[in-house]
Amino acid sequence: MLPDEIISEILSPALKVPDHLFSDSSDVSPFATYSVSSSAYLSVCKDWLRVATPLLYHVVVLRSKSQANALEKVLRRSPEFGLFIRKLRVEGGYGPAMLTILKASPNVKDLFVSFSIWSSDSTVGLCSGLPLLNPKRVILHEPCLSKRPLQNKHLDALRKTLSSCIQKWDSLEIFSFPYGYRLRHHSWGNRAREVIDWLVRSSSIRTIQLPMELELWIPSHIVSLTRIPSLKAIEIMHPVCRELAAVLDAEPKFKALVRYTLVEDPVDDDGAITISGPDITPSLNPFYVPLASVSEETRNVIWQRILFFALDVAERRDRSSTFDTLSSYLSILAVSKFVHDLALPYLYDTVNITVRNAVLIAKQLEERPGLGSSIRVIYMPYKIIPRDFMAPILAAATNLQSILPRKPDYLGDGVDLTVFEALAIHTGSSLRELRTALRTNEISASLFAPFTELRVLEIRTDAGSVKTASKHLSSSNGLNLLHTLHIRGWLTDVLDAIKGFRLDALRTLTLSEFGESPSSLINFIKVHGEKLAHLQVPQFRTGGLNKTVVLDYCPNLVELEFRGEYDAIQMAPQTKHNSLKKLMFWKLPSSVTELDLPKFPALQEIQLSGLTWPTSEREINKSSCVAIAESVLLKRGIKFADSTGKYWAPRVKSARERKG
Repeated sequence: MLPDEIISEILSPALKVPDHLFSDSSDVSPFATYSVSSSAYLSVCKDWLRVATPLLYHVVVLRSKSQANALEKVLRRSPEFGLFIRKLRVEGGYGPAMLTILKASPNVKDLFVSFSIWSSDSTVGLCSGLPLLNPKRVILHEPCLSKRPLQNKHLDALRKTLSSCIQKWDSLEIFSFPYGYRLRHHSWGNRAREVIDWLVRSSSIRTIQLPMELELWIPSHIVSLTRIPSLKAIEIMHPVCRELAAVLDAEPKFKALVRYTLVEDPVDDDGAITISGPDITPSLNPFYVPLASVSEETRNVIWQRILFFALDVAERRDRSSTFDTLSSYLSILAVSKFVHDLALPYLYDTVNITVRNAVLIAKQLEERPGLGSSIRVIYMPYKIIPRDFMAPILAAATNLQSILPRKPDYLGDGVDLTVFEALAIHTGSSLRELRTALRTNEISASLFAPFTELRVLEIRTDAGSVKTASKHLSSSNGLNLLHTLHIRGWLTDVLDAIKGFRLDALRTLTLSEFGESPSSLINFIKVHGEKLAHLQVPQFRTGGLNKTVVLDYCPNLVELEFRGEYDAIQMAPQTKHNSLKKLMFWKLPSSVTELDLPKFPALQEIQLSGLTWPTSEREINKSSCVAIAESVLLKRGIKFADSTGKYWAPRVKSARERKG
């Protein structure tokens, strides 16, 4: 058995709410995103329950009336729990329950109060309970999203109560002031000056905190904060630039009070990133030769592995990584001829081609053709490279594995037909990933036949016609390892061109958000639909899929996405679809009963790309998607996700709400 002190140290990090989250006064609460309740730790065992209860109640965050009612019941039954509460964040009014909560929480030192109070949100309990507290810090929250601040009787009552309390709270030393620059109407300025008048009547406030980011000028209402008689400091919570610091220091009333930190400059005076390297002691033997006692073969293998990491080979292959320019690696090549010969192929592993350097790279490969076999990845520029330079590079790159655009979501101008043909001839037997645009008026199936190792193809073409496919494509090994196919742009002629290949490994087919005509897709899935596990269907410019139900031709689909609106015909396959696990739409039908869920027994998730989950109690109560998620989908065990992939999870509800 562990002593309570050790258990407390173990559980504290898991139950702790960081102060920067508790005091966050952003427009969207940091607690709006659902996460598993930390109270789950209390159910592990009795020892954890005993030790963790005070830790759990140390910081209390209330985001709904149901949560407030639940806490009220707990404190009525066990009022001693209220003595543990040190920080209380109340993001609404939450009715009479707040009086019981505040009565039971005399030790609250940090109080978060929100003026985001709507007419349906009663503040009667909050107004009655606030005078019972005497906090050290008050964080006032009022999002300035609307043109004018909210006005209703419940908010007016809360403002009146808080005004009185600020004058009486003799322990109040720190106040977080929420009004900055985003005051879109003069009524916001009036609200800010009203709060300042409250603060001026306080005799205990020592510090004003400004949580908002400041611009290069100081609003008059912020200058008015200096009228507070007991004020010792105005803290700017966000780091400020040197220009703003000069403005702050130039204001006489501010200079003596303002406290801030400067934004750290990431670079030194000469523009280079400052990195402190380790102190390396000079060698005592300048004639020492590393690995001199091992064989040449072993020495080369070891040094090649060292240089692989020193030259960031893996990082340079990854588009998501940032790495130094090639010039920064040249010093390594200058160490010795031995290191130069081993390192040079690694520099050519990943080639970033530009319009300017294409001619130089082509010339280098012509002079030293052996280096071409070291090229594994080529990054293409946005603009097209002249064929006179691009063709020699591809001819030398006999082991090329990937051709990628510089930006993942932009294929650029791509390559013309002659360069694509050279690519197929010279790299077709090695290329595994190809992402490019093909500039041609006519596309032929024979263009893709040499690509026997290709796994991923992302392509955009402006071809207006397709040459008649050869009858022998089905016996070809071309594209036989292709598992992922992305078609970009309006035209889908590529589907017609490659339809005759076997495509035994194909599992994923995605098309752009919009397409010209559905005929190519329809003909393609009639041939290869059984192989697909993932399919993305665009919104077509000239009509939809008509009566062609995708699911009837794709019985093994696991994931299906429609980039357009819900199509009832597509959700009515002739028989049950036993493989589909995930559906994606832009939005659901007006009536969820239109979605025949019994036809999809394996369905686990529905995602709406046009949905973002509401974050406040008022928005949640108004959301039809929340109602659908809780009343229909979750009861069937189907998860419901928004555009970010976040699943909806039911919040705490009262008994009346659960029955309803």
